[in-house]
Amino acid sequence: MLFGFNLLWKLFKAGLLATNAVTILHKQRFLRKYRLDEVDHSPSASAMKNQVVGLIAAVAYLRGPLIVLNSLTCVIAMLP
Repeated sequence: MLFGFNLLWKLFKAGLLATNAVTILHKQRFLRKYRLDEVDHSPSASAMKNQVVGLIAAVAYLRGPLIVLNSLTCVIAMLP
């Protein structure tokens, strides 16, 4: 039982770190360089690129819950 919880905890922390990494990407400075700053509606646009742009935009709305989850994770990590 402990092995399963430990694995789930590590997966949760890895997902939280990945979400934090996507959240801090700056739209004008970083994403524009790779043309990931806005959805391309042209017929020749890649569906995968549009999905990545949509995911980045959706994760940007998670800033409030991420602050709470990061705080709780830090508190739990400090417990003995």
